[in-house]
Amino acid sequence: MDPVDAWEHGERLTGHGLDGEEVRYHEHTGTVLIRRDQTLVTVMDEQDLNTVTWMAVQHRREQE
Repeated sequence: MDPVDAWEHGERLTGHGLDGEEVRYHEHTGTVLIRRDQTLVTVMDEQDLNTVTWMAVQHRREQE
C-alpha cells in the first residue's frame, strides 16, 4: 500500500514518544507513519518499534 493511502486511513496515535507533528498507525499494513511540516517523513514497521511506541500501538488496538 502507498504510504499516503496508509496515512489517510491510519488512526491518530498518542503517547508514542516520537518526534513529529502527527503520528498515525495503520493496522492493515502494521506501520506507524510520522508527519512533519505537512510532509510524511517516516514509515516504521511495527516490528521495529521502540517499547514506548509499541505500547502506544497496543493501547490503540485495545480501543477498537
